[in-house]
Amino acid sequence: MSPIPKVVVEEGQKVKAGDVLFFDKRHPEVKYVAPVSGEVAAVRRGEKRMIAEIIILADEVIEFAELETFDLEHASRQELVSYLLENGAWSMIRQRPFNIIAPADVAPRDIFY
Repeated sequence: MSPIPKVVVEEGQKVKAGDVLFFDKRHPEVKYVAPVSGEVAAVRRGEKRMIAEIIILADEVIEFAELETFDLEHASRQELVSYLLENGAWSMIRQRPFNIIAPADVAPRDIFY
């Protein structure tokens, strides 16, 4: 990710699984979320202030962020894309051949899974 992503959590902050940890400055709609709930122990940066790792001390019982239900049967493509962007799932959709995050405004020609 370039330029440096914007971190929205601080050390010592409690997060739930699904809460936003950081986002891409070039594409602020693409969010990266916490995989577990717990306390943010450290935000470690590497060269040129890139995020090397965000350490979360996991809770024994995982708490999840509340998501609204999504009606896939009656939703448009744009509503689905907005839902995936808002809830952090879009960052897992990759574009070939360079394995970069797919642009949200372009419909793919092919989908591989």
